[in-house]
Amino acid sequence: MVKSIIYGSETQDPHSEQVAQLAQETYNANVLPMLIKNLPKLDFESKKDVAQIFNNLLRRQIGTRSPTVEYLGARPEMLVLLVNGYQNGDIAVTCGHMLRECIRHDQLAKILLQHESFYKFFTYVELSAFDIASDAFATFKVLL
Repeated sequence: MVKSIIYGSETQDPHSEQVAQLAQETYNANVLPMLIKNLPKLDFESKKDVAQIFNNLLRRQIGTRSPTVEYLGARPEMLVLLVNGYQNGDIAVTCGHMLRECIRHDQLAKILLQHESFYKFFTYVELSAFDIASDAFATFKVLL
């Protein structure tokens, strides 16, 4: 349902008013932190859907404003949740994908670079699980 509102369907493009209303309700109900916190409980396809929805909301702009960037900028703990996702192999790559999309925005990258959780990347890039370590390195590279 959410994906169909954001992306539309094969026969119909998304309605910008519905997308704006859905995004606003997502912010008001603090859905994004709940989705991140509950990623470990979701199956693989649902995790992909969450990342896709999250990243789409993050790219959304109204004029020169990026409402999701502003939302996340006011809640740095959400960026920390994504960084901490590297500690769980089941969600590490999903969190990394979402985090890389976040740090493409200078405001969010600056927050993360100045936060103590940034230093966890030095540990994550040396993990024995190659997929997690390489994903963490890709995120680390985008940050710098």
